Parts: sequence; C-alpha cells; structure tokens
Amino acid sequence: MTPGERRVASRLESFLNDDCFVWYDIPVGRKNRHPDFVIIDPDNGLVFLEVKDWTVSTLRKANQEQVTLETDGLLKSEINPLVQVRRYACDTVNALPADPCLRQNDGQYKGRLNLAWAYGVVFTRITRQQLKALTGNNENAVEKIFPSAQTICQDEMTQSVLPEVFRQKIAGMFTTGFRTRVTPRMRDILRAHLFPEVTVKQNSQIKIMDIQQEILARNIGDGHRVIHGVAGSGKTMILLFRCLYLAETTS
Repeated sequence: MTPGERRVASRLESFLNDDCFVWYDIPVGRKNRHPDFVIIDPDNGLVFLEVKDWTVSTLRKANQEQVTLETDGLLKSEINPLVQVRRYACDTVNALPADPCLRQNDGQYKGRLNLAWAYGVVFTRITRQQLKALTGNNENAVEKIFPSAQTICQDEMTQSVLPEVFRQKIAGMFTTGFRTRVTPRMRDILRAHLFPEVTVKQNSQIKIMDIQQEILARNIGDGHRVIHGVAGSGKTMILLFRCLYLAETTS
C-alpha cells in the first residue's frame, strides 16, 4: 500500500458511515480487475476508486484518454486513471448476475440493474488548484479531463475536512439520481460476484461467508493457525477460503 493509498484508507475508515464496506486491492470478478478501493455504500450503491500519488511536477500533460508522466527525466504515457477505473466499473457491473434481487421487477425498467454505481480518482498529492493549473486554469478543459464530480484532490481529503463533506464528495460521483438502498441480501449477492472466493460449495449448496468470516479469512496471516468455534460457526468455510486464496496467490 502506497502512502497515498494508506491515507485514503484512513479517510474512508474515519469519514464513511459505519454500515459501509470497503475492500482494498482485491481482485474483482472473473477478470480479476484490481481497482484500488471498492466500496459498498448502502445509501448510494457501489463505488470504485483509483488512487494516484502523482505530484504536479511529475504530471506533465493530460487529455481524456492518456496522461504523460515524467520520472527520472523520462517521459512515459499511461491511460487516464479515470478511463481505467471506469473500465473496471463497467466490466464489473455489466457482468453482475441476473439475480431478481439486483433487478427491477416491474415498470419501464423491468429487468435492468436496480443498483446505482459510480467511479472516481483520488489525487493524494495534487490540490484542486494545481489540477486546474495543468490546463492554464481553463476550467472547461480540466473538467473534460478530470471532472470535479469524479475526482478528489489532496485538499479535499485532509484530516480537517468535515466527514459529511467527504461523504457528499463520494455521493457526488454518482451521475444519476436513481438510488435503491443496498439491502444485506443485495450486499451478499454483490460480494459473491465481486469476490467469488467468499463462496464455498458444500454438499451441493453454494454458501456465502458472512462479513466477519471474510474479515477473519483474509487476515489469518502466514504460518500455522488454529481455528476455534462451535459447530456450524463456519470454520470449514474459512479454511476452504484460505486454501483457495493460497492456491491463487502462491506460484
């Protein structure tokens, strides 16, 4: 985790509501996309964030498709991070299952996704004014490249920022007024799709680990461990998850 990512993680932990869930750098979906942060916000929906620790001195040029960075005197082109995180979001959302819980059941939009989603970029070392200066303070130009509604800058994520202001910034990334509260059932279906490893097949049944089981399974650590718990508490699911995780991450 970079210093900037660590700072973003701290702000998300401190400023988001307690019923939000955040994952960091975990492969998402069958394509194993790696957005820096994935947030399930019950009040708004699904959020994907990409974090960049660039400084104004390293970010030399930018357009809607690419950015040019200067590192150690060398210029390098990269995909615009907003395009990058948008692809992560679109690929993930388009592959969501046709579960009735995630679909409109009637009306004009019957069968369509009933979940709002958004994406954005966090610049941890570039202020809003510095971002504008990249285009000669041409606000129209910078809005086309890095829209203010979908970017968070260094001065917008300091410790002194009010939590509600930060939450409004996240909520402002949603480009539609449509909102459906994410229920616990919807959240579990999303988790099962976003992170297939939290689902375990037992006796021909597909089971989804609860949040506490997932947290424990992801943080077991290396070496030998003993898992205690009463019958039916999910010990086997945690161990199966750990086996799958080690199989995928160990060469």
